[in-house]
Amino acid sequence: MQCFLIGESYDAHLIRSFQELVQNFCRLIIFTSSPKICPMSIGSWLRFGANWLVPVLLSALYIPAIFLTPSSFLTPDFAPISPGSPAPLDLWSSTPPTARALGPQLGGWVLCYAFFIASFLLFENTPRTHQLVSKTNCFIMLVLWPAIWYGGIMPNADFSMAEPEIFRQLSMGEVGLGLIYFYTGFLVPLDPDDDDTQPFHPVKLH
Repeated sequence: MQCFLIGESYDAHLIRSFQELVQNFCRLIIFTSSPKICPMSIGSWLRFGANWLVPVLLSALYIPAIFLTPSSFLTPDFAPISPGSPAPLDLWSSTPPTARALGPQLGGWVLCYAFFIASFLLFENTPRTHQLVSKTNCFIMLVLWPAIWYGGIMPNADFSMAEPEIFRQLSMGEVGLGLIYFYTGFLVPLDPDDDDTQPFHPVKLH
């Protein structure tokens, strides 16, 4: 149970609690690794960090949106917004309740994806697992999402989303991440001296 320090404000307490949560999570990642030290190349380090970026970033975005500020689902951080659209709070207040509920429901599935990826990275923490996750994320970013944006949303008049809006607000970031995952998944080889069934202990470069 978290306790307030003497003279500590509520905001400072929240920040300190979040910092301790991140520190404990990092310790958990390290403690689930093998005592065997597995030196990692710069490319392997990039793959390790890029793979963890997705579950951490999605959790940081969607947990507050689901439980604290559901109106943020109608902001450019979560969805492409047409020019001239009302402010998120005004748009949210005029949205039917059934449509409002779709945001947290779909956000819950995003958290399921983040939890699924994090579980593999945490409990099957091997070089081959990281390579597979990078390849999977590459397919999601460069094939699956573009098919949804440009094949399912853009041609549909009900959404009235033009290609520049989708690319600028959403696809640009996905393409950038997809290229990183293409590099780490397909171009960064497994280190030949590593046993790919043994966990990473990413403590040094070589």
